[in-house]
Parts: sequence; structure tokens; C-alpha cells
Amino acid sequence: MKLNTQAFPYPVLTNDEGAAADYKDGAFQCSLIFSGEVNQDNKFDIEYAFILSNEDIQAAVDAGDASFALDVSCSDTFYRKLFFLEGSGTLEMDASELYGKVEFTPIVVVKKSNIAFSSDDLNDEFEGASFNLNFGDIIAVDDTWTKYIEFNSLSFDTLVKVATDDRLQPFEYRIEPSPSFIYIWMGVKMRELWREMNQSRKHKPLIAMSLYKDLVFLAVEELVVNPDVESQQWARTLRSKVEAMGCELPKEREFNAINLIAQRLVSDGGVRKLSKDLGV
Repeated sequence: MKLNTQAFPYPVLTNDEGAAADYKDGAFQCSLIFSGEVNQDNKFDIEYAFILSNEDIQAAVDAGDASFALDVSCSDTFYRKLFFLEGSGTLEMDASELYGKVEFTPIVVVKKSNIAFSSDDLNDEFEGASFNLNFGDIIAVDDTWTKYIEFNSLSFDTLVKVATDDRLQPFEYRIEPSPSFIYIWMGVKMRELWREMNQSRKHKPLIAMSLYKDLVFLAVEELVVNPDVESQQWARTLRSKVEAMGCELPKEREFNAINLIAQRLVSDGGVRKLSKDLGV
């Protein structure tokens, strides 16, 4: 986030010094420590700690009129979210929503309307002035942290979500990719069957050989015919899995080539597992 403090009609505490600074001696900083490891739920942690030396801004935070916050944005996935935080702690992030260049900007932001604010530390041009602040006004900002994120360790299976669609016939299902996940929408009876089979060691391979192979076929086909799909988390993870198998995507839509890749991707949990269970 690029913050041009000249665009604000009130002072903002930054790392600027001298005539360019709105404050004489105040300081605002935030340290971020990224875990770099993703758990089975596609989450990773960021440890944070804010340091604020301006008593007037700190008083606004203590009173609940303002809050420490972290503005997180990712241009590749169009993700942007503001997290209101305490002075220090751990923030859990969803790895499936982030890819490529991600910016983390620490700020102090106003949380209420019609807040009168002034500070003894203001630069000469603001000396003695009082400002009316409102929800969303940024009154302090630290330098932006930039990270390039690619979590190849994400399991493709965890990027598949199952949901019920009452508009479908009882045993019908449809597959719908979204930026972060691939959804399987199921009729009521199909969802019940899925639940029972997914809990059965005996029947679980049948899911991989049928419904799940359909899903993987569609996903691989999207990789082949739609270059823009690479911006989506499930697509990047699936491509990594295909490459790890030593497979090469066909240059154009070809049913048998795509079908063979889909079969190989689900074989461990499908035909190979069923063959082992049956002793074939």
C-alpha cells in the first residue's frame, strides 16, 4: 500500500523526518515474523509486534477510538483485507488466498466517528490544531513489508470443497471452480452417499474412481485450455502435482491425454487401493 500523506487533511505518523514529517519525534514501527509453514488446513502464522512512541495516538488506541491493524493485499489473487490487531500476537492467514507478491502494511486506523484528535508532538505547521477524525482514517503507517509467496506444499485435496445444492436432482452433482477452491455441488441424496462412502474404508476408493476423477479431469482440462486459470490457487497446486508425477500437459484439449493424467492423479486412492484391498 502506497500512502501519500500529503493527500490527507490531517497529520499522519510515518518514518519521514525533517520538514516532510507531520510529527517531530514520534515513531511507529511493526515487526513481522512469517512462519513459512502451512498446516493441513492451509493456514500459516505471522507473529507481529507494534511499537508506538506517540502518547496521544497510543491514548486513542487504549480508549478504543483507534486500533493497530495490518493491511494485506495480493494483486495476483485480488485479495485485500484489513486485520484489526492487538499490540502483539499471532495472525493466522489462509495460504490458499495468496500467491506471488503480497504486501503487508502496518497502520493505526480510527475505529469510531467524530473523534477529536491533537498531539503535542505535531510539527510546527499543525501546532495547536485539532482534527475531526472518522472511521477508517489512517493516523500512523509503517513501511510496507513485501513477501513473495508460493505454497507448493498445499494438498490439492484440501482445495476441494463439497456443498449441497437443493436445485439439483437427488443423485446429481456439478463441479464449479472458483479462485481459491473447486466446489462439488451435490443433490441431497448424492451428498448423503458421499458422506457415507467417504467414511468407509471399503467404499472410499469408489469416490476417487468416479466423482473425484471427474473433478480432476475438469481441472486438468482447465489448465490446458485456459491460461488465465494459473492465477487461481487450486490450478497452481494441481500443476505442481502433475509436474511432480513427471507428466506433461497436452498442448490442446485431447480427451485421452487428459483422462490418463486424471487417472494417474487419483489412482493411489482409487484403483491401486481397491486392488490392494481385493488382493488383485
